[in-house]
Amino acid sequence: VAVKDNQLFGIQVKTSNLNRFDTYIFNIRKVSFERHSNGNVFYIFVLHGETQNHFLILPFYEMKKKVREGAIREVRDGKLYRVNIKFRDEKVYLGNMDHEMGYCLDNWNLIK
Repeated sequence: VAVKDNQLFGIQVKTSNLNRFDTYIFNIRKVSFERHSNGNVFYIFVLHGETQNHFLILPFYEMKKKVREGAIREVRDGKLYRVNIKFRDEKVYLGNMDHEMGYCLDNWNLIK
């Protein structure tokens, strides 16, 4: 939980190291995702790179949209959501190359 300008926010922080496929992989329990289905919840994905860290900041509504679009997939018999994040040609993508997310990268102003 965080407070900004007297407003309460839920913050879910997930961290991952860059893997050998140049991808960051995160799992989110579906039950937890649905429990925190509030407009004031933000997911902060901490991307530990080889030389630099980045933060992909996604409001709940954006996460839900990406689930609907298939960028975030269900795994383990529907018990988890799998979030794959990758950098290609200095752009950041969620899932596949159809979901460029540069506007959420290191953009702390999204939390409002």
